Amino acid sequence: MGKRWIKFIKWLGYSYLMNTRSNEVHDTNNTRRGCRMSTIASKNKKYITQKKFLKLHAEQKVDGCRWCLRKFNKAEQLQSR
Repeated sequence: MGKRWIKFIKWLGYSYLMNTRSNEVHDTNNTRRGCRMSTIASKNKKYITQKKFLKLHAEQKVDGCRWCLRKFNKAEQLQSR
């Protein structure tokens, strides 16, 4: 996908990138060096809205990235208990 396409997708509200292989979600507005989103294969990329991410996370179907969505990362939540 080109940069213009990604900007358009974000403008529509699809600012979360889901890796469909690992079910890990990244916040494209809050990227960190550790995210390594560039290593996700194109066929495994799916852009979703914040509402969709929160719904999938509540259903425990996805995990937040350790770096950009730490608050929603299962391993981080277990450590903070």
